[in-house]
Amino acid sequence: MPRYSLVSILLLAGCSTTGTGLSTVQTTPATTEVETAAGRYSITSTGEQLVFSQTLHAPSNHVWTALPMVFETLEISAGVVTENQSYGNPSLRVNGRLAGERASLYLDCGKTPIGAPAADSYSTDANVLATLQPSGQESTHLQIRLHGVATPRAGGGRAPCTTTGKLENRIAEELTALFQPRP
Repeated sequence: MPRYSLVSILLLAGCSTTGTGLSTVQTTPATTEVETAAGRYSITSTGEQLVFSQTLHAPSNHVWTALPMVFETLEISAGVVTENQSYGNPSLRVNGRLAGERASLYLDCGKTPIGAPAADSYSTDANVLATLQPSGQESTHLQIRLHGVATPRAGGGRAPCTTTGKLENRIAEELTALFQPRP
């Protein structure tokens, strides 16, 4: 279990969250470049994408401080940290497990030829990105996007993966736990 400074935890105390949920947004084709040990390739997502949105009743700098702790707790390495408060990993390699659970709990990549969830047995490259936007002095708007592409380990076609919404909810629950007022 990671250790956090008492100052970080106390800084987060007293904050709360509201309004969790997934919403569908129309997107234009977007390409994410992925570099793995096997080489470099592109993940293209098109059509509709599910986006998790939540309002956190905490200043964005407090939420920004908490995101690395939450991602570390969920065993998700951060591959990108931007100045506009986006945090995540656009080239997360998922080998059947994500956040300590079966990948199919969080990603729907269809079924294998024998009917098993493809996310659990295919090689999957996922993109998970949390973006913060200040919403007043004491509130922050959080958006999380999760999607990917699964490829059979023996080669062959690729299957697009969409979120089930459960990873985004876990991230929100972890943040909420940090922001709950202390008795």
